[in-house]
Parts: sequence; C-alpha cells; structure tokens
Amino acid sequence: MKIITRYILGIIVLSFLASCGNNDKATAKDILVQVGTETLSSKELRANMPLGLSSSDSTKFARAYIRSWIDSKLVGEIAARNIGDIDRIDQLVEEYRNDLIMWEYRQRMYESHADKTLSSDSINAYYLAHKQDFKTSTPYIKGIYIKVPEDSPNINKLKKWYCSGNASCGNNDKATAKDILVQVGTETLSSKELRANMPLGLSSSDSTKFARAYIRSWIDSKLVGEIAARNIGDIDRIDQLVEEYRNDLIMWEYRQRMYESHADKTLSSDSINAYYLAHKQDFKTSTPYIKGIYIKVPEDSPNINKLKKWYCSGNASDIEQIEKQGLSEAIHYDYFIDRWVEWEQIESRIPYDFGNNANAFVSSHKKVETTIGGFTYLLYISDYLKSGSEMPVEVATQQIKDILINKNRIEYDKELRQQLYEQGVKDGDIKILCDLES
Repeated sequence: MKIITRYILGIIVLSFLASCGNNDKATAKDILVQVGTETLSSKELRANMPLGLSSSDSTKFARAYIRSWIDSKLVGEIAARNIGDIDRIDQLVEEYRNDLIMWEYRQRMYESHADKTLSSDSINAYYLAHKQDFKTSTPYIKGIYIKVPEDSPNINKLKKWYCSGNASCGNNDKATAKDILVQVGTETLSSKELRANMPLGLSSSDSTKFARAYIRSWIDSKLVGEIAARNIGDIDRIDQLVEEYRNDLIMWEYRQRMYESHADKTLSSDSINAYYLAHKQDFKTSTPYIKGIYIKVPEDSPNINKLKKWYCSGNASDIEQIEKQGLSEAIHYDYFIDRWVEWEQIESRIPYDFGNNANAFVSSHKKVETTIGGFTYLLYISDYLKSGSEMPVEVATQQIKDILINKNRIEYDKELRQQLYEQGVKDGDIKILCDLES
C-alpha cells in the first residue's frame, strides 16, 4: 500500500512540476526556483510534502512551499547585505553550533558509557535516611513557559527545541602571544576576553576564583567541542540546523529594523474606538474596578471631621474644600472619580479586612473609614465594575493598542515580503522555473 501511495504521490508532484524548465545541463530536470546562489529542487519539495494529499492539495502545498522558500531566501539575501553587525550574529551562530555539538556528544557518551542503573532500593534507602532534609519551600509545578511574538521566525523551532544556556564565546580580535591564557586546538582564550566577562566589583581573591573557574569552564567547553566534532557522524545535520538558525537570526534582525524605521506605528483614537466597538464583547474585566476618592491623613488632623463630611458628599464644592484646606494635612490623596482604577491598587493601601469577595464588597459599600497605627483612611466609591464586566474603552485601550500594533507588524511584514519578491523578480535575483499561477 505504501508503494502505491508513493507512486501516486510521485505522479501528483510531477504533474505540478511538468511546467519546469532550465537551460543548465546539470539541473534541467530538478531545479524549480533560484534565489541568488540558492536553489530549490523538486527532490527537496517532495521530501517536505506530506503523504496522502489529493492532487489539488499537493498543488496548493507545492505553490505555498515554493513561495515561502523564495520569501525566506530573498529576505535572507537582502538582510545579510544590509545588517551592519553581522559579526554579532555569526558569533551567536558559532556558540549555537558548539552547543549543539557538545550536547550531542555528551548525550552519546553518557548513553554509551555511563552507569545509569539506580535500583529502587538504593533510592528508597537514601530517602528514608535523609527525608527530613527534603522540604519544599514553595509550591512546585511541571512544565515549560515561553512568550514570543506570534510571527517570530523561530516559533516552530522553539516549540521543538526549547532550551537555554549559552556557552562563553571566543573573541574575534587577534590576541598576541602574551595575551593568550590557554589554547585548545586552534581556539584561544585571551586575558582581554577574561576581563570582559569578569563581573565588576570583585575582591582580589574573588577575582582569582572567578578567573580559575572561567578558564576551566572554557577549557571544558572547547575540549568537548573539539573531540565531539571529530566523533559525531551526522555533523552535516547539525550544520544544516546551524545554517537555518543563522538565516532566521538575520531575517528576524532585518525585519525588525525595517519595521522600526519604516512602518507607521501611530494609532489614532478613531482606530482604537472602532476596534473596541467591533470587539467590545471580547474585553472583560478580570478584577473589579472602581471610581472614587482615597485619602490618608494623621488621625489627629484638625480637619478630620470636615474631611469625613466632604470626601463622600459627591459635591464639587466639597472637593474644592478638600483641595484647599485638606491637602496640606493629607499623607495620600487620590481623586479618581473621572477614571477607572483596579480595586487591588486601592485595597492594598488600606489596612482593613475587605473579606474574600471583592465583587460583593465594592457593590455593597459606598465608603470605608478606618483608623489604625495613627492614621485615618477614607475611601469613597462613586462607581464600580465587577470582575467579568464589559471593559470601558479607556480600560481596554492598552490591550487594543497591543493587538493593533501586532496586526500592523504582521501586515507590514507581508508587504515587505511582497515588495522584496517583486523587486527580486524585476532585478533577476529570483529565477522561477515553474508556473506558480496556473
């Protein structure tokens, strides 16, 4: 059945590729498209095409894959010519390659040589003898958390690889013989690099300890890297991953710079309001909000009784009296009748038992008066929103801005890719040897 499926798939792919042509003898049958010196072959396309697609879906997949390949290579070509600090990216790539090699080598060595047998008896015996030493100081969970822009070029790789930890990087500057501290193979560690990585403010003894530890760590990483590179059979697979990583870094840097320098990032109040009106059912408060007045004064304030009368009357003339006579005595004064404030921001300022149900409290209390520790706290709640309420536009504004900025970024990225594609075709940087339209 697998043989029949692959045979049918081969016919489907070839039917799409029938329109391909190339004057180069060596690649006449295989090359679909070329960007600069990079080429995409029908073999690579077939290798990436999911099994079981219909003829129509195979054609759609092939067109989408080819266009995506062109976009990535074109942006990469242009980006590499326009990023000034390419050395920094190459340094990151070198670190990444070394990390991959060392990780692969260590894993293989451990799997093939380390004694990994641990009996349940030995584990239980140790636990019984030392269980008083094992205490949790905080709740524990299992999992992974990561937050990245949804259009991050590394999103799929992050989902697959997620790991952290960068090895110390070598210095590209040539070091004189007198600057070199240690050498492993062709790699050297200079005193300049050591100083650059040493934290400021260390004592003489701590500096010596840090230097010894850093040098030993550097030797370990380079030594394992040297040995690993000679003993890993599938180094080509690692180099392919490294090349993809480098291209992704270059493209991400270039797209970020183009967006920051060329995209229109202004958001009008009209666009914010229009989005709010179209999506306001999506914006709900996760905590109560209130409007009102908050005052903290010394309990022996000569105007304390007047303040208690004025702050909750709701009269503009009384607010004027507070600001004329009461502010000189107030430790804190916050007038927020004209804006929504999260309940937690106010609640945290007042030493008072508000109970466990914030919604119930804000909906059943118009004012709070309490004296403790030599201070009197006054809170007037003129209006409230329970958690789960529809957000007013002024509360939802920041969320809407974040959404619109992200949408604008995605749209700009699409426009940039299209512009580069059209310019690449015009300038001859892209040679399309297949029919992508019909």
